[in-house]
Amino acid sequence: MYELFCREPGVSSQQFLADARLANARKLLSETDVSIADAAYLSGYKNAFAFSRAFKKANGMSPRDFKNAYGKIS
Repeated sequence: MYELFCREPGVSSQQFLADARLANARKLLSETDVSIADAAYLSGYKNAFAFSRAFKKANGMSPRDFKNAYGKIS
């Protein structure tokens, strides 16, 4: 699999995985009622702090702010 990423310029395998995890987290936070901690875990993060930091860097807002702005209204 590593060789496939080496052939494609622009995105490393680590960046691809990080982007996929964060896309999953955005979907969970906006389309379901899962908690932020559960969204982090279900997206492959073992550490909620690391998840929150990565999410904010990628999206410009914290997971809590994202969920409040785009989350499913119950």
